[in-house]
Amino acid sequence: MRTGYAETIHQFLAVYRFLAYGLAVVLIQVMPISRGETVDTPTLVLLSLVGVYTFLKVFSPVRWRERGIATYIALGGDLVVVTFLLLFTSGLDSGYLLYSLLPVTTASLFFPETVARVLATLTAATPVVAHTLLSQFTDRVAWVLQGTHLPLLLLYVAFCFLIATLAYYTNVNIRRRIVHQAVQDERART
Repeated sequence: MRTGYAETIHQFLAVYRFLAYGLAVVLIQVMPISRGETVDTPTLVLLSLVGVYTFLKVFSPVRWRERGIATYIALGGDLVVVTFLLLFTSGLDSGYLLYSLLPVTTASLFFPETVARVLATLTAATPVVAHTLLSQFTDRVAWVLQGTHLPLLLLYVAFCFLIATLAYYTNVNIRRRIVHQAVQDERART
C-alpha cells in the first residue's frame, strides 16, 4: 500500500508524463497539420508507441519508493527510451524534449542524489552526442553551433542538473517535515 506522500509524488509524475506527451503530440502532429504539412507514418507510429508507453508507465505496478532491482530496471528502461527518442527525433529540435526529463525527475524524487545526478549526466549527454556526432551523419540533426542550438543545449544541460538537485533537496526537506510532524504527533499522544 502506498503512503499518502508516495501517492502524491506518483500522481505528480503521472500528470507530468501525460502533459509532456501531450506537448509532444501538439508539436509533432498538430502543429505541422495546422501549417498544411503532412506527418509521415513512421512519426505517427512512434508517437502512438510513446503514447502506449506513457500509459503503461503511469499505470505500472512499480513501487518506486521501495528502490528494488525492479525500480532500477524500470528507471534504466525509461532512460533508454528517452535517449532513443532524442537521438532519433532531432535532438534539441525534438518534440520529446520535455518528455526526456522524466527519468531525471523520477530519480530525484525517489532515489538517492547520486542516482539522480548520474541520470542527469546521461540525459544531458544525449543531445550533446546528437548535435556533435549525429550531425555529421544525418541532416535530421543540426550541428551544435548552427542557429540557437548551443544556448539551448547549455540551458538543457543546466536544467537537467537543476531538476536533479532541486527536486531531490525539496523532496528531502518534505520527508524531514513529515517525519518531524509524525514525531510531534506521537509525543502529543503520549
